[in-house]
Amino acid sequence: MTTSLTQILRWSTISDRILILGAGRLARSLVKRLPVGHEVALGRRSFFKEGWSGVTTFSTFGEPERLRLILKSFRPKVVVICWAPSKGGDHHETYVGGMKSFLEAVAEGAELEQVVYTSSSAVVEGGGGDWVSGDGSLPIPEGDRAKNLWEAEERLRSWGEKSKIPTLTLRLSGLYGNGVIPGKRLIEKGGPIGKSADGWVNLVHIDDAAGAALIGIDQRIEGQWVVSSGPVQREKLYGATAASLGLPEPKWSQLSGDLGKRLKVSGYEALSGFDSEWKSPLEWVISQKKVL
Repeated sequence: MTTSLTQILRWSTISDRILILGAGRLARSLVKRLPVGHEVALGRRSFFKEGWSGVTTFSTFGEPERLRLILKSFRPKVVVICWAPSKGGDHHETYVGGMKSFLEAVAEGAELEQVVYTSSSAVVEGGGGDWVSGDGSLPIPEGDRAKNLWEAEERLRSWGEKSKIPTLTLRLSGLYGNGVIPGKRLIEKGGPIGKSADGWVNLVHIDDAAGAALIGIDQRIEGQWVVSSGPVQREKLYGATAASLGLPEPKWSQLSGDLGKRLKVSGYEALSGFDSEWKSPLEWVISQKKVL
């Protein structure tokens, strides 16, 4: 059952309070990996259909006024934003509109020590198989989804500078693990895959993404950083997925084309000491053969 605002007032004197906005797989991994002693509240725009053990839950509806009341009542030290649009949802409303609503909610008298935003490496442009560093400030990307993500990042960065509140943006590659298997849906369709077989895929395990966020919180890290465990060639990765699932080898509509980008990932690791458990999605897929 959704917890009312009056029910969370009693947490207002606890020091380690974290508010997570978003309730997908990444949020679940964050909650599971948080050290004992943290009080956690979880918010989503729609109603919760399931319980979260030991976690205060409430629906925000994306309204600044309701968010303002929640922030005032729960008084989090850290906010982690990991929302994503529902299937077929509007990306601009989710990323830009959501960030705008959040920043309006904390505009007055914020007591935050840090805001963490889990963005996407889609904001990092590149192609031809070249190595690309996606850390720090970036020019406006061309794709609509990437533009929305970039604008949300910039709104948060600018607000943090003006408010003197540390902000951390983690540009996560595509997530896998915890029920998400790279290429599974495309392979199960059985038809030719309309992507370059020899192109590069940049992914990160969900638990590693959560671990990167948690170490950023623990060290109060600032800035904009890429988090990825790639790159791996698509043909090798999807071939391993098919073998693990007992499916025929994938079919390809084209053997060459845009090779995509290969993300450099050493920046955040060097800064934070973060060490991912899974260095490559290919290793993870192969390890799952007896499980899937």
